[in-house]
Amino acid sequence: VIPPSLPAPHFNVVVQPNEWSNMIAQATKKIRSENLSELQEFQLAYWTSFLETFKDADTYLRANPQPRHFLGFTTGFSDVKISVRMHTLDSYIGVEVFLSGPRAKSIFYTLHQDQEKIENEIGEELDWQPMHEKISSRILLTKQGVKFDDESEWRLQHEWLKEKTILFKRVFLPRLKNSEEMNLREEDLASINILSR
Repeated sequence: VIPPSLPAPHFNVVVQPNEWSNMIAQATKKIRSENLSELQEFQLAYWTSFLETFKDADTYLRANPQPRHFLGFTTGFSDVKISVRMHTLDSYIGVEVFLSGPRAKSIFYTLHQDQEKIENEIGEELDWQPMHEKISSRILLTKQGVKFDDESEWRLQHEWLKEKTILFKRVFLPRLKNSEEMNLREEDLASINILSR
């Protein structure tokens, strides 16, 4: 249920004459033709506005706006995405490395062995979630206490998300390029204590 104080979404995005803005506008128009709930319309408006901040960014991170609580950027690896998240009920936004598929655990645990260095490069502690009961894992950074009801605050939220997304790309992608070396044996995984920090 969407909080009643959330602003009514509107989609009057100022489209610049470039391919990136045109892609966002076309994707948004297509999705708007569907029967969306109030929450989905809000999510679509939020991500459409967020993606506009990337139109002049010197980065290959690209995504289409979607009416859901997260948005995934492709990384060139089928089992790895850098995603942004927004949660209206818990009042937070976040950026994560989301790992899925048969290599998820081996990649996660190998990255976790480099936790201290990674967090020094990010500049903050990360939430390392092995998600033992699933075939996926995530590495998450959140910003708590976010207010979605004031649309004038979206710009600062989006700038934070953009900054951290680009930072995640810079810190994690070079390590992921060595992911072929991350195929650890099951006995190696069993010997790693993920809870030790």
